[in-house]
Amino acid sequence: MVSNSTIETTTPMAVESTSQQAPVAQTSTKVPTFRVEDVVRRWGDRVALKHVSFTIRPGERVALLGASGSGKTTILHMLAGAIKPSEGRILVDNVDLAKMSSSQIRAHRARCGIFQQAPLLVPQLTVHQNVLAGRLSLWPFYKILASAFVTTERQRVRELLDNVGLGDRQWDMPGRLSGGQQQRAALARTLASDPAVLLADEPTAALDPVTAVHVTRLIFDNAERIGATLVFCTHWYDLVKSRVERVIGLRRGKLFVDAPPSEVTEHELARLYAGSTERVGT
Repeated sequence: MVSNSTIETTTPMAVESTSQQAPVAQTSTKVPTFRVEDVVRRWGDRVALKHVSFTIRPGERVALLGASGSGKTTILHMLAGAIKPSEGRILVDNVDLAKMSSSQIRAHRARCGIFQQAPLLVPQLTVHQNVLAGRLSLWPFYKILASAFVTTERQRVRELLDNVGLGDRQWDMPGRLSGGQQQRAALARTLASDPAVLLADEPTAALDPVTAVHVTRLIFDNAERIGATLVFCTHWYDLVKSRVERVIGLRRGKLFVDAPPSEVTEHELARLYAGSTERVGT
């Protein structure tokens, strides 16, 4: 984590839209409504989430805040259908995730793109191949097999890379990219699956402040361009507050803040992070 003093002297404290990206059509997948109703999640004897409830509308941009261990990552994985609640329920367009069939769960997971701290690029594959891996869940088996021997979807991958500023690095190996460039390639891979929902789990935590600003802007610009819902988990609220419509804050597994940015006070943020030094930009 970078120091607060470095951030304050080297970077702006907000990310404004400067989108000049290639015009790619909006996601072809239906953007869902999420309703989290009285959700509890236990890991053994530890309670990670305690009766949490909120709704996320289609296309909404949400900042998810809270100290480590507050339940943010658990919430993201629940929204993606990877984890079930111990109690309560999560409704996706009024359908309970826990009661979906295996095919329904696969379809839901396919429309959720999770963007993590680490880019997790395969070092033995080119940038093109790494980005293309984001489309494998959309392909029949024969096409997946053929892609191992024949270069496919050159133009589609080039457009995705153009949208994150890496159009000229399509045939490079990941080892030739900087950390920020690798994270942008990972964003292109996430976008390759045509997601209806982007779940960003502290995607800039390992980046220097200037690169973090740039990558954050790309995430928001691309989410808006394709019309996807975005839930952006971060400790750097000042970086995203001008781009989000809603702030959800978790403290010790409980819902602590749920309001538009204009109603979130510095006092509430201080209480949200009380006892933690993780908040960035203060």
